[in-house]
Amino acid sequence: MYLSRERTTGFALLVWIFSVLTVSKIADQNLTFAQLESLISQWAVDTDECSKQFELQNDEMNKLLLDCCNCYECVVPIDKKVQNLQRLQNQIEATILFIYHRLIDIENKIVLLEKCSCSPNVPKDVNRKQIYDNVEEINNILLNVQQTLFLLELNYCVRDIGLHHHFEELASLLCCQLQQLETIDAKIQELQNKLVWCNRCNSRICSLRSHRH
Repeated sequence: MYLSRERTTGFALLVWIFSVLTVSKIADQNLTFAQLESLISQWAVDTDECSKQFELQNDEMNKLLLDCCNCYECVVPIDKKVQNLQRLQNQIEATILFIYHRLIDIENKIVLLEKCSCSPNVPKDVNRKQIYDNVEEINNILLNVQQTLFLLELNYCVRDIGLHHHFEELASLLCCQLQQLETIDAKIQELQNKLVWCNRCNSRICSLRSHRH
C-alpha cells in the first residue's frame, strides 16, 4: 500500500506529540523501573513502525522515479520524430503554396494566349491541348495531395502518440506527397517552356499578318 508523505509525516507528528505528553506525564508521576521499561518498549515499537512506513514510502518513490525515467526515455525520440514530421509538413505546405502561385501564373498566360489568338475559328492546336491537359492533371494531383494531407492530419490527431510505427507510416506518406509535388514542379516547368514557345510563335504569326496587311 502506498503511503503519502503527508500521511506519514502526520503520523510521525502524532507519535512525537504523544511522546511529549507521555514524558510530561512521567515527570509528574513516580514510576517504577518496570513502568519506564514498558514505556520505552512502546516507544521502540512506535519508532519501528514509523521506520517501516518510511521505507515503504521510499520504495514507492523510487519506483515512481524509475517509471518517470523510463517514460522520459520513450518520450524523447517520439518528440524528435514529431518535430521532424512538423518540419516536413511545413516544407510540403510551402511547396504546395509555391506550386499554387505558379499555376495561377500559368493560367494567366493561357488567358493571354487565348486573347491573342489570330482567328477564333481556327481549331485548337496540339500544344494548347497538351497545355490544358497538363494543367488539369496538375490540378487533380494537387487536389489529391491536399486531401491526403488533410486525412494524415486527422489520423495524426486521433492515433496514439506512443506507437512508433504510426510516425514511420506518416513520414513515409509525407515523403510520397513530397515526391508528387516535385513531379508537379517539373511538369509546371515544362508547361512554362511550352508557353514561352507558344508566345514566340504567336508573336511571329501576328508579325507576319501585320506585314501582309
